Amino acid sequence: MNILKLWNKLKLLGESKALAEIPIHQLRCWILLLLKNYKHFNEGAGQTILVYPGFISNNTYTYLLRTFLKTLGYEVHGWPNGLNRGYCPKDFEKVEKDFLLKSDKVGEKVIPIGYSHGGFDARELARMYPERVAMVI
Repeated sequence: MNILKLWNKLKLLGESKALAEIPIHQLRCWILLLLKNYKHFNEGAGQTILVYPGFISNNTYTYLLRTFLKTLGYEVHGWPNGLNRGYCPKDFEKVEKDFLLKSDKVGEKVIPIGYSHGGFDARELARMYPERVAMVI
């Protein structure tokens, strides 16, 4: 079976049932790990990526994604707050401080990756600090 067809079937399966989302997402990440040398992947050059989990999840949820990105050569950092409780001003202040600290430390633009509500956080940081963000995923 073609790799892209398999990927799309897993993606559709993962989106069809909310309860199956976490296991299917992890399965897709494991497939990506196995296909590390597949020609479509670009090697990272130490660029910094910040990964933000969805609502009511934490770094455990994004572990496989972060591991895969590390194997590609990116410098990857997880969520600084434990459980993502949605929009909470105190939590977002911690995320913002962590974002500023890491972007200052590397001295170049970073790539925030957000899943579900984590995507909201990533977009909000990019809106607030466009000079510090290379792209948002």
